[in-house]
Amino acid sequence: ERWGQTQRAAAELVRLAEGEDGGAVLGQWGLEIAREPMALETQELPTPMVQLAMGVVSVEDGSFERHMRSTVVCPRHFSNWLFVYPESAVIDVWAMWLRSLRDLATVAYGVEMAQPRCVSYGFQSSDVEEVLRQNVEPETQLVMVLLSSDPSSDEVYRRAKRLLCLDLPCVSQMVREETIQQKEGIAGLISRVVLQMNAKFCGPL
Repeated sequence: ERWGQTQRAAAELVRLAEGEDGGAVLGQWGLEIAREPMALETQELPTPMVQLAMGVVSVEDGSFERHMRSTVVCPRHFSNWLFVYPESAVIDVWAMWLRSLRDLATVAYGVEMAQPRCVSYGFQSSDVEEVLRQNVEPETQLVMVLLSSDPSSDEVYRRAKRLLCLDLPCVSQMVREETIQQKEGIAGLISRVVLQMNAKFCGPL
């Protein structure tokens, strides 16, 4: 099948080259396309195998995308991470969302997540900086910051990102409050967060 596709592609190139426009362009470049492609003997390599969290799978037709729907190539483990949330957030809502995040990460992707240390920040945008300075440690793997639906959340985002990039270098993941409150398609949203977190630790996205 691949050889047939190659032959058809070569025939199309020849057709274009023999056309008035194509021939003129090739002539200016000093190029010429032979009517028949050159046939070479090649070696057929064995089917590549890829190690995933679910086990070893074969690469079919150069792709293993279908296997990635329920796993990742290099699942990471989060044993020491921080969850920072605004005081205005409803505890039951974000606590349930965190449980769903951890459950889906482990069951669907093999990404193990310990219970994070949870701390809150006040209503002033500067409060998040104080909380981060007090709680981010050298051993902290990741900080997840929940951003409120308040307009000031943009400033909270900038302050937290700047601090975690410059003063307290640590991987961070920002999540908006509207995201955890959604009911439709929540599994897909959580999956994207898990994959983003895993990718920030050199895992594939």
